[in-house]
Order: sequence, then C-alpha cells, then structure tokens
Amino acid sequence: MVYHLPKLNSEIVRSFYMGVCFMVLFSGFYTLSNLEKLFLASTQAENPSFTGDGYVSLAILYIAFSIFMWVVPSIVSLCGPKITLIIGSLGYSLFIASFLTESAWLLYVGSVCCGVSASMLWTTQGNYMVLISSSLTLTRNLAIFNIIWQSAMFYGNIFAYLVLEGKDHLDRDTRTTVILALLGISIAATAIMCFLPTPTSSDGKKIKEDHGGPIVALKKTWEIATTKYMLILFISFVYMGLQICFMSGVYGSCVGFTKQLDHSKQLVPLIGLIIGAGEIISEIGLICLGKRVAKWRYGQTTVVLVALIIEYAAFVMVYLNLPNNSVFGETDDLSILPASWWNAVVAALLIGLSDGIYMSMIPSIVGTIFPNDSVYGCAMFTFVFSLFSAVGFFSSNYIGLYWQLLVLTITGTLGAFCYIYVSLDMHRRAEQDRKEQTKL
Repeated sequence: MVYHLPKLNSEIVRSFYMGVCFMVLFSGFYTLSNLEKLFLASTQAENPSFTGDGYVSLAILYIAFSIFMWVVPSIVSLCGPKITLIIGSLGYSLFIASFLTESAWLLYVGSVCCGVSASMLWTTQGNYMVLISSSLTLTRNLAIFNIIWQSAMFYGNIFAYLVLEGKDHLDRDTRTTVILALLGISIAATAIMCFLPTPTSSDGKKIKEDHGGPIVALKKTWEIATTKYMLILFISFVYMGLQICFMSGVYGSCVGFTKQLDHSKQLVPLIGLIIGAGEIISEIGLICLGKRVAKWRYGQTTVVLVALIIEYAAFVMVYLNLPNNSVFGETDDLSILPASWWNAVVAALLIGLSDGIYMSMIPSIVGTIFPNDSVYGCAMFTFVFSLFSAVGFFSSNYIGLYWQLLVLTITGTLGAFCYIYVSLDMHRRAEQDRKEQTKL
C-alpha cells in the first residue's frame, strides 16, 4: 500500500497552516491579555499617575471589534481573504507595543487598533474556512484549525510562567522582558501569514466573492441576522462573548489577585496554559468524531450537552475556590472552601474543554446554515460575541465573581438549548428534503 502526502492545496493543509498563523500571533496576544490586569495593577503601584485599567482596555478592544466588523465584508471583497488577514494581524503588534509606553491613552489607542484587527481576522478566518471546506468537512477542518491555534496558550504562557517564578510583584524590568518577547512573536506571525495559501476551487482557480460596497454588505448582513436560525442562535453568541471574557481575562486575574493562593501571580500563566490544554483535548475529540457528529441527527446535540455539563462543573469549582471580590483586585478574603492551586488548575482544564467544543460547533453551524453567504454569517456571529465580551469586561469592574458565574450559567444553559433546537430542526428539514427527492 502506498501512502501519499496531502497536496499543498488540500483542505487539511490549508486548515493546518491557518492554525499555525493564528497560533504564533495569539501566543503573544493571549498571554498578555491573561496577564493584562496584573501588569497594569503593578504599573499603577509603581506609578500612581498611571490610570490604565486592564478590563477597560479589553472592553474597548472588543467594542472596536464589534463596530468595525460591519465593514469587513467590503474589505474582503476588495482585498481578498489572504490580504485582509495579513493587514489584520498588524494591530496586535501595536497593542502589545502600547504596554511599553506606560501611557493610558496610548494603551487604549492600541486596544482600538487591536479590536479593528480582530474584526478583520476572525470574520475573514470564518469565511476562509467555509470557502475551503464542504458541509461534511467543515467541523473537522475547524477542529484542525482550533487545535493548532489554541496551542498558542502553551508557548507564551510557559515563557511567562518561567519569567514570573518566585515573583510576588511584577516589576518594570520583568514586564518589559515579557512584552518585548511577545511583541517579537506577534511580528513573526505577520511574516508567516504572507505565505498563507489562497483559497482555490477543486480545479485550482482562485475563489473570489463579491460582497459589494459597505451599504450592500450592511443590508446583506442585516438580512442574515434577522433570519429565524440566527435570531434563535443569538443567545448562543451572547454566551460565547461572556465566556471569552471570563476565560481570557477575568478568571486568570481572579486567581492572581487571591492572596490565599501561594504564588498566585505565577499561577496566572499556568492557568492560561491549562485552558489551552483543555481546548486541544476537546478539539482532538471533535477531529476524531467530526463526520459522525455531522451525519448523526443527535450528534451535535450530544456534544453541546457534554460541553454544558463540563461548564457547570467548572463554574461550581471556581465558585468554591475563589472569593467574590477577587475580580476587582488583590484580596485577603477567604473563599467558601480553602483556596487551592489544584482546584484552580482543574477548573481551568474544564473551562478549556468546554470552550474548545463551543469554538468549533457554533461557527460550524453558522457556516452550514449560510454556505454561500458565510462572510455575513461569520460577521454577525463575531459582532454579537465581541459586543458582549466588551460588556463582560466593562461589568467586571463592578460585578463580583459569583454574580458573573450566575450570568454565565444562565446564558450558557439557554444558549446550549437554542443551539440544540437549530441543529435538530436542520436535520429534520434535511431528512424531509431527502425523502421528497427520493419520491421524485
């Protein structure tokens, strides 16, 4: 038996390479967003005139993300997916570089640049994956992409974990070392993205979608947004936004601010690393089960219910392990149970497992619903989840940890059942169509 390597333009290779581009880029960004609240709190302790806030910075980032997303379809139509992705990667470097200035207004400008870039990256990424995939391979290809890029949680966080070893205070030299290293990684990601394969059809021709001008794109996106399935999935998108906020910024900060935990500052990058491990494990499972999940009527329902149960377990562990006011800053308050590092790590693993499932399943169902208008469906999804990520970060300066967990539990439950309804209804309609075609 002769085995052949996949062609360079195959779906798997393209999905893998896209994952590598995002992995390198987000090795820098996710590490910094995980540490941002702690970094800026340390900066303010050394320089009381500095007024920058980590939650506000991330909220501004996601607001810019949600607003600029509306013009991304026009940019994709003009430049194509590859050029849009390259341009979109540049804002992440500006965001990381803004931390070197220790200036609040430059920090927030960097947040806006990163939000604009994020809207270009994530809307185009979803569009790119749909263009190179079929309805049967989309979940698998998204899982391949996710398993590669989510490993970004490893590399930057491992570096930060080693640098922060034994440190109870993040001094300026330590912060500068971490920021410069992450900035170099971000710049390298843009260079790698220049070699991303251009989407091509089976006969090798370039795929180019005409999304029209901004007004046409807005009208089309609104038409997509007001369809039955998208309205039902709205709560699922809201939950994804709040979950991204909690996972990428709030949970790690709560762990770092809990003085009852030994070496709490060093635990923060470890938390990010473990979340990444959980996401990769769930993505491996989806890769193995991708086509079965897509074909079986109750496949997607079962996977989402598993993710919901895992999320429940994670929220209970966080509730018992961390004090309510740990979200605001350093605290000596006691948690319901004695705080322990292993509880924090296991909860991080469960959060990663659940998020890895949602990050494949939700974009996948949007792409399945709108295979010919994927950029508009992806734009609407990214708009809602980025908007509510901003809401989550803004509210984190005022709402305690326990209330945040309650909101996540409620929206997560409603979002899961909204997803399940859409999935089952789509399978029911597909079966009816097959029966009618058989009769003909």
